[in-house]
Amino acid sequence: MKTKLFYLLLITISILFISGLEYTKNQKIVQINKQIETLKTPMHFLFNIQYMFNKAMLTKDKKLQLQYINTAEFFTDMIKNSQVIKNFLEKEKIKIKQNKVNPTQDTKNLYEIIKHTAESQYLNILNSLDNLQKYKHVINQTFIFIDISIIVLSVLIIILLENKRHKNHLEEASFKDYLTDTYNRRKFYEIAASLPSDKTHSLIMLDIDHFKQINDNYGHDKGDFVLKEVADIIRHNIRKNDYIFRWGGEEFIILLKNTDLEGGMKVVEKLKNDIESHDFQGLKITSSFGICETNKITNDTLQKLDEALYESKRKGRNRITVA
Repeated sequence: MKTKLFYLLLITISILFISGLEYTKNQKIVQINKQIETLKTPMHFLFNIQYMFNKAMLTKDKKLQLQYINTAEFFTDMIKNSQVIKNFLEKEKIKIKQNKVNPTQDTKNLYEIIKHTAESQYLNILNSLDNLQKYKHVINQTFIFIDISIIVLSVLIIILLENKRHKNHLEEASFKDYLTDTYNRRKFYEIAASLPSDKTHSLIMLDIDHFKQINDNYGHDKGDFVLKEVADIIRHNIRKNDYIFRWGGEEFIILLKNTDLEGGMKVVEKLKNDIESHDFQGLKITSSFGICETNKITNDTLQKLDEALYESKRKGRNRITVA
């Protein structure tokens, strides 16, 4: 459940991050489009200036030349509805005379001034537009790459975490007894080897009394039920940092870390009473115990513990013997 919630949170964060990037990208595109629109008006104006003057000054048609000789009328028509054009003329310090001028001199000079300015500005604007379009393309490509990268990264994280979780699950399963959900002998030896020798620990061996008769008389399903119930009772009587191991058949070993014999006896006595008083679906179950105190678990330790357990059985079962 926690893993699914984490994956859901990861996907949600990725979606929100991508949405944020998309918003940022769109804002940048809007700004660029505004800049493009700002440049289009003077660009068209400058293009028209070139076109009109070229058409007027280079044509052999004298009437067409005379049509544009009145510079006041010519520019008044062009600028009356465009503040951008007015600003352009003011910026370039182009002054419009309010009377007809000599077509061979003044108009030609004005034409040369505007033609030179228009060509220069027109090329600059075209270059700016080209750069803005390229920048817009780069932004689009960059954000697409980032979006794809986030998605791929999120998927890779999920895959890696799933692989790790699966690996951990398989590793954990190799150390577990499937029926009782307790550790097995393999895990016992691993933990025993890692225990610090400067600490005292209590080791308990438990054997369910007359377990074979339970299987013979009530079937293996009933026997499995008893094993699981006993494991649960043990689990409720120990701390989180203690360990339960299914040693084999109806036997369990309990490791009480950093616990001396006195502390271990309190646990085993309560455990014995809880098993004896527990309702196993109409069955009365008891267990025999062996217990020892040790700072290092060896084969000799296990041998003495096993002997203590069988001493409890020999003396009548449902009892505790100290090794």
